[in-house]
Amino acid sequence: MNLSKILIELLWKRKLGIEEYAHEKEFIRIYNKIKNKSKIHITIGENFNLYWLLKIRTKSIKGSVAEIGVHHGSSALMLAECKNQIDKLFLFDTWDIINDYKNETNHNPKDYIVPIKFIKQLFRGYDNVKICQGFFPNDTSHFVKNEKFKLVHIDANLKKSIRDSLNFFYPRLVKDGCIILHDYKVKRGIKTGSYEEVNNFCKKNKIRPIKMKGNHILILKC
Repeated sequence: MNLSKILIELLWKRKLGIEEYAHEKEFIRIYNKIKNKSKIHITIGENFNLYWLLKIRTKSIKGSVAEIGVHHGSSALMLAECKNQIDKLFLFDTWDIINDYKNETNHNPKDYIVPIKFIKQLFRGYDNVKICQGFFPNDTSHFVKNEKFKLVHIDANLKKSIRDSLNFFYPRLVKDGCIILHDYKVKRGIKTGSYEEVNNFCKKNKIRPIKMKGNHILILKC
């Protein structure tokens, strides 16, 4: 490899933030595997948040794992690849079911459509993964009504979905379990649905959330 190609590769890795995690060889191996399988929709730092929570923070805790808002499945793959730390992983999304809720994101709801066939193929061979298609909680909460959770990742787009997910999963967390939510930010003075719902939930339940890398916020159950 000539010098110019090496320089381009280094600059690209710096743009992605990969050099920060160079010593985390297993994480980088998983991250590169995911890039070859699905469209990455969260940053490398946010992927590392999920990896760290499973590999370190909740390593010795018993309980299931869930993700609400799977989309193309890249962050769910990060969770699924930490298979030694997961008994069961439940994935909730509508995928190719048209969402008729009022859109709050300035995006066409059709932008979020992913063929369910793609998701089923993506998680083929992951025996501990359960794909739950439909509107949560009305259509799919019955899959987990008797489950206890050590980690839940919420990456939903609508305020109602975020609120329903927090109200459903927080009481089902085991001691020292946690919920991590994406898109917690204020951009140009505009608060995201995640920002508003998390703050309202934490204020009501007297919880102090913890800011993590990127746009992730963490809620612990002590």
